[in-house]
Amino acid sequence: MATPQKDPRTGIYQLRRGIPKHLRPFLGGRWEHKVSLETRDPEEAKRRFTGVNAAFEAILEAAARLQRASQIQDAVEIADAYLAPHTRDDLQRTAMKLSRLESGSHAYRLGLGSQWGVEHYDFGPTPTAEDLRDHRGRKVMLEAVHDLKALPWLETLRRIRALPTMQPLQWMIDSAAAKAGVAAPVGSELYTALAGMALHGDLTPALSDQGERHLNHRLESVKLLAPGGFPPTEPRNYGVVTQAAIALPEIAAPERTRMYCMAITNRDVSGAIPSSWSAAIDQAAAGTMPGDDADAPKRLIILSAGNVPPHTDMRLARPQSDYPIEDPAQAWNALTVGCYTDRIDIQDEGFEDWSPMVDAGHLSPHSRTSEGWPSNTPFKPELVMEGGNRAIDAAKAEASNLASLALLSTGPDAAYPLVSFAATSAASAQAARLAARLSADHPEFWPETIRALMVHSAEWTPPMAAMFGGAEGKRQRYAMVRRFGYGVPDYERATASARDSLALFAQTNIQPFRAAGGRRFGDCHYYELPIPARMLQDLYNEEVSLKITLSYFVDPNPGMAANVEPQRYQSHGLRFDLRRKGESMDTFKQRVNASERQDWRVGPNGPADDDRWLLGANSVSSGSLHSDVWTGPAIELLNRDVLCIKPVVGWCRQRSTPDICNTTRRYSLIVTLKAKNQELDLYTPISTVVENAVEIGVPSSA
Repeated sequence: MATPQKDPRTGIYQLRRGIPKHLRPFLGGRWEHKVSLETRDPEEAKRRFTGVNAAFEAILEAAARLQRASQIQDAVEIADAYLAPHTRDDLQRTAMKLSRLESGSHAYRLGLGSQWGVEHYDFGPTPTAEDLRDHRGRKVMLEAVHDLKALPWLETLRRIRALPTMQPLQWMIDSAAAKAGVAAPVGSELYTALAGMALHGDLTPALSDQGERHLNHRLESVKLLAPGGFPPTEPRNYGVVTQAAIALPEIAAPERTRMYCMAITNRDVSGAIPSSWSAAIDQAAAGTMPGDDADAPKRLIILSAGNVPPHTDMRLARPQSDYPIEDPAQAWNALTVGCYTDRIDIQDEGFEDWSPMVDAGHLSPHSRTSEGWPSNTPFKPELVMEGGNRAIDAAKAEASNLASLALLSTGPDAAYPLVSFAATSAASAQAARLAARLSADHPEFWPETIRALMVHSAEWTPPMAAMFGGAEGKRQRYAMVRRFGYGVPDYERATASARDSLALFAQTNIQPFRAAGGRRFGDCHYYELPIPARMLQDLYNEEVSLKITLSYFVDPNPGMAANVEPQRYQSHGLRFDLRRKGESMDTFKQRVNASERQDWRVGPNGPADDDRWLLGANSVSSGSLHSDVWTGPAIELLNRDVLCIKPVVGWCRQRSTPDICNTTRRYSLIVTLKAKNQELDLYTPISTVVENAVEIGVPSSA
């Protein structure tokens, strides 16, 4: 068992682990891994060793994944060689045939028999779990289909050295379909309610629509949890398994732009502090997970917040604030989705005297919150989407889930193709669909930008907005954001933000720190907001709202995953700051940028900020997405026309090599102006002065 080792020269404890020979080519040829624990205290060394050793185990697993990935690349080349001479029509027919075969095999294994509604094949004895794992069962299935015997599929599959958890047949279906230029046929395990919701959204309104449905996005699926009959995945390996699931489709088709959705949580494990799983997701989003190179993509990962237990006995019901959002939904870089509901019309037979558990526009009874988390944790969820309601009987003693209070999605049984679907899984799938649609519309947008667009488009329902309006102080508002997030996103509003550029839209790079003659803060970016002064003067006391959303990805410090100090977890942080009323430009720059001061430790005397921000600067202590709204008379925005994006401290400033310290980072920024009186035209005067924003990098010596 590995333990901390003391350096005989310095007395400082360290981790020293040998690297297995077969993994050394994937870890730079090194034979040993050494990390200083930076302490001479043996007890402190043991404490620190646990996290550092877990990180090394993740590195080893990633190296093993790379080794397996090289085998998958061999499989890709073999499959391409086989598929190349076939015509599009041949490939399409073959893909459909294999898809029906795959559906039939699952139906047979599940004992569904002729109820499945697909072509019948005699597969012989039902394959065991071990048969399916080693794919010997696949051989039996393929050989049972007479018109596939002449094709060299068996030889091709035998030559594919796939991962134990990989499904070669489904993979070959996808390969054949891709070569044919058609959507991959969907097998029974893939065509689930979650998949249908991600593709089509809620099908309830679609049933009355006779028009064609056009999809600009496709679906891929990776099985994350071990199927029945296999040992369950250990929780400490959830992060490694998730990163492997992310890597698999990227290896198979690296050219595709992807949005990732995961509706799995660690049941009843609070996400109040970072975990190895949430840190692994943050790494994956930032493009820095083990195995990622300098050109690795950033990734938008959408997570469900987790569900409240669906008790039928109302005596067991507790406030939703008692049910914290579950691990790994605390991941900073992920977009966490809870659910609200507008479903209040009960139509199920036998439940005529039952009532909806919550009124329309309120938090769904299924959704968890982060109200009980410490104040220095990120606001989660960021968004809520429709997740259905629950019903209670007239005596208020019993609760139930009803189909009429849920959404409608696709099911695996051809005889019963539609199923009820609800809770945060349905909500996260809808968010993934929204992200995919926006990305298809704007392929030039970064994942950080798609996330910013979704959050910026979000609005609270009237009941939520009424609760915010009645809040006594900002702390009560913080608690509400930890219930409802920033609201319900909308495709049309998000598209309008991207298209109209009503105030400002940017995605760019910034260098937060510099390692030159010491470790210092790097750039500040200043943006002149294209809001005409004459327009503000004309509007005068008309109420307007200035909304600002800043989105970026941090590189987490996995060794500090259990630490609740945001500055030690994040590689860097960014904040926005608006010029205050009556504040000169010199004073503004000195306030936000220490390099502008004679003494960097002493800030300038200037006007205090007003109290018109919905959340305020004190709401931002962690996370990598920040959004706030200033609301007040238009005239009070006069001369408040400059916005600053500035860095705050992170582990990259002091605890990294100079190269890492000097790394540039990306961010996306959206600023919009909206009038309460919707008849007022703000777009025309603003659009006449909108030009590409110019950032001015100002080095800081703080």
